Amino acid sequence: MDKILTLNGIIETDGSRITAIEEKPIHKFFVNAGIYVLSPQVFEYIPKDQFYDMPTLFEELIKDDLKTISFPIHEYWLDIGRMSDFEQAQTEYGEIF
Repeated sequence: MDKILTLNGIIETDGSRITAIEEKPIHKFFVNAGIYVLSPQVFEYIPKDQFYDMPTLFEELIKDDLKTISFPIHEYWLDIGRMSDFEQAQTEYGEIF
């Protein structure tokens, strides 16, 4: 059975036969928001003088069965890492706050 995402929804198929459809589904996820509190020991995992991102660090910590925890944020959050996102935040600020 295959699942195919369309602009309007998700269809499940068996070959070419549609077996189910979910119109405009809403999916909620916790995302990596980019605020971190790290124990000093964690810095030993980070190699010197090379690119090393936070997802890779957390993958290593989890693999080594070290304690990693999250703090869910339910309030408005927008990553402003791109200029278009920053501009969106400028526009939405007055509406939301």
